[in-house]
Amino acid sequence: MNLLLNAIQAIPDKGSIHIKTEDLGEKVRISIRDTATGAVQQRQGFCDPTLSKQGNRVGVDLEGSIACQIVYEHGGEILAESTEEGGIVSVVLPVKFAGRAA
Repeated sequence: MNLLLNAIQAIPDKGSIHIKTEDLGEKVRISIRDTATGAVQQRQGFCDPTLSKQGNRVGVDLEGSIACQIVYEHGGEILAESTEEGGIVSVVLPVKFAGRAA
């Protein structure tokens, strides 16, 4: 959900977002492609806590950092790439969870 919200906020006026799922055998990939023109460094920085400013409030944006931590704890990875048409952020997760037991 945080990746989708990030894509929505990255599009300045009008644009589009496409969600694609892929079966990779022992893993699955969920990709969110948007028409925002942000650099790949900005997309890769999704996992880093950042300062955010909304109106007159300044705070720390932790949503991306928390989402990445959840993905990593489940043995997954987050990939980012930019194209001339926008960018793609993908989450790759194992089909079977091999992490720590609850």
